[in-house]
Amino acid sequence: MGKYLKKISLIFVALAMIISTTSISIFAEDIKERATNEVYLVVNSKTNYMGYYKNGDLIKEFRVSTGTRKAPTPNGKHKIVNRIVNRPYYTGGIPGGSPNNPLGNRWMGLHVGSTYGTTYGVHGNNNENSIGKNVTGGCIRMHNNDIRWLFDQVPTGAYVIVDNSDKSYIEIATKYGVKLKDPNAITQNIKNLEAEFNKFSIYNNKIKLLDKNSYITNSNDATKILETKNNYLNPYNKLTSKEKSHPQVKNIHSNYTKIVNIVEGAEAVLKFYENVTAQSKDLINNSKAAASINNVNSQNLGTRGKAQKEFNEAIAYEGISGSNRMIYLNNQYTDTINFLEISQALGSKDINTAKSKASKIKDGNYKLLVNNAISAFSDLDNHWAEDSIKEAMNAGWVDLSKIFRPDASITRAEFVKIINRAFGFTEQGEVNLNDVDKSMWYYNEVSIAISKGYINGYDDNTFRPNDNITREEVAKIISSIMNNVDEDIDKISKYKDFNEVSEWALSYVEGVVEAGYMGNGGIDFRPKENITRAESVVTIQRTR
Repeated sequence: MGKYLKKISLIFVALAMIISTTSISIFAEDIKERATNEVYLVVNSKTNYMGYYKNGDLIKEFRVSTGTRKAPTPNGKHKIVNRIVNRPYYTGGIPGGSPNNPLGNRWMGLHVGSTYGTTYGVHGNNNENSIGKNVTGGCIRMHNNDIRWLFDQVPTGAYVIVDNSDKSYIEIATKYGVKLKDPNAITQNIKNLEAEFNKFSIYNNKIKLLDKNSYITNSNDATKILETKNNYLNPYNKLTSKEKSHPQVKNIHSNYTKIVNIVEGAEAVLKFYENVTAQSKDLINNSKAAASINNVNSQNLGTRGKAQKEFNEAIAYEGISGSNRMIYLNNQYTDTINFLEISQALGSKDINTAKSKASKIKDGNYKLLVNNAISAFSDLDNHWAEDSIKEAMNAGWVDLSKIFRPDASITRAEFVKIINRAFGFTEQGEVNLNDVDKSMWYYNEVSIAISKGYINGYDDNTFRPNDNITREEVAKIISSIMNNVDEDIDKISKYKDFNEVSEWALSYVEGVVEAGYMGNGGIDFRPKENITRAESVVTIQRTR
């Protein structure tokens, strides 16, 4: 009896060991199954594309070839049961590794139906041009570089899912009971980002920052909007790189970037406008201060340079045409530049530029200031010859005007007109010059000049009334009238440009220099240069 019990005990121990070993084997297989199930190859034999998935994520996509209509690649979920380097092509008697081997040099055999890794598989090729077509006998053929890379990623026991349809990889996998991650799924992080963006994109519950017809009218609002950027950036920076590549996130971030650029443009333009408006009464009469603010190289808020940079970037995102807010900003920007340039033009006595730009200004405050400034403008203010010219105007031999153009040249006709008035010449003579017609305004003035004998025409019988008169020509006229022609050339010989004086003009130039009517302190005379309108008046005044 004891012997039987001992035998029975041994049998139970053996059974227990068998059961235990089986359980361990089953558990180990389960672990292996779960590990390998993290990798899937999903093949659409209709489009001839294959996706490589790991842990539910699409890692890489490949162009492949699959079976023909007569020998299609079997649909279904097939396990990879072997992985072979340089598998021979037994049917054709081609050894493994041969460049003629249609299987290439990598093979991953599939368990399909009653076949077990020997009939169907994923492999390379001996004709790269065949990839992307339905030309195989049922296998999945890849580019050789692709299969070599994939071979090292995919373990034995992983699954290949095949379907011939119009479905996506995810839909194909779902059909065969496998759940893959949807790259377009909205995560909680993305939802958080979207919520913050919606708050950011509407300011003060009324200004819709993506609406072209909803605009900001003062720089303080723009600054406050930009101060809330971190409310959006904090959830954005929490996104994974994959979440950042999500189409919805890309769209949200693109709109965020657009808003920031437009608001930065608005802030810079409005700050520029507000800065100039606040100082406009002083700036209209201070060209240096206007030039400083109008500096295109400045990057300080409130200056043109900063406004120009930010506004150009805003325009790149939205453009001006069809956008009311950009039109509004452009008007503020352009009017402010014109205002500053008018101040600069007035400062440089360029009244024509000032008037031209004034006609383009729309802003009421600017328009009033520039019109008043232009009306009060005189190009004689602070000019070196201001007093002399005003005396000449009061004496009546120069026309009374706020715009005299003192530094401009003067024509021969204009000069004789002033001479006639200054010296009281009125008697007219006969004019036989080819270019002086009785219908012209200067006919009588030229007639008086010829009568008095202080000027004649040129050798070709012309007067050239509209030519500018030179300094040595003026010297001849003045010296002739004052009767102080001096043949003793001693004064002007000391001038550094003495050799530039025409021979015919030497005695006349000597006469006016000797008398102190003309000359530049013995430095130079500039005989061939055109005399300016201011110099003309001062020269005549010195004779009186």
